Amino acid sequence: MPGDQYLGKSADEVMIQNITKLSFTSESGRRLALIVLGALLVCPTAIAESLYVTDILRLGLHGSSDTSDAPFRILASGDELEILQRTTYYALVRTADGQEGWVKASYLTDDKPAQARLAELTLDRDSLATELALLRNRLAAHDNEMESVRSERESLKRNAATTTSELATLRADNEALSKKVATYKFSAPFRWLFAITTLTLVGGFIGGWWWTDARQRKRHGGFRI
Repeated sequence: MPGDQYLGKSADEVMIQNITKLSFTSESGRRLALIVLGALLVCPTAIAESLYVTDILRLGLHGSSDTSDAPFRILASGDELEILQRTTYYALVRTADGQEGWVKASYLTDDKPAQARLAELTLDRDSLATELALLRNRLAAHDNEMESVRSERESLKRNAATTTSELATLRADNEALSKKVATYKFSAPFRWLFAITTLTLVGGFIGGWWWTDARQRKRHGGFRI
């Protein structure tokens, strides 16, 4: 059937096959063939760049340049790949772990796919949530510390009020005692006066008795009557 000769071949292989069918008898034909072959040889090699697997679930990594063989590895959407060589439909890539192979170029994109961006945003969200939880814990600890300081301050205020009251009482007692000392500074206490009076009376009684007894013995020749 027409077209069966192109089955299983890449676009580059088909183009080369068609060029070889051209007549090379003319100078223009040879020039055209050389230009096309040179373009095909130059185009596959390109400066290494990084692309991403687009938003498909899986992409096969093949050993064959036209991906006609079975994939030896399955790439996930969002995997970053280094482009080593690229044609119109296929690309030779290197994975992050250094494995090389061919993939279909139509499934590569310059921008990270939505699934990869979503994963990064999810990680950022989780990181922010963790940081927020830490900040909340620190804030709660700070609030507890402030409450402890407030309680301690109130306790110190109560102790200060009690100390002030006791100091006022001591000052009042001191003033009362000072007044008492000033009152008795030039006067003897009543107990002292009573003792002195009692001693005076007893001394006078004993003195009077001794004097009377001495006079009687003197009258009676030394005999006590």
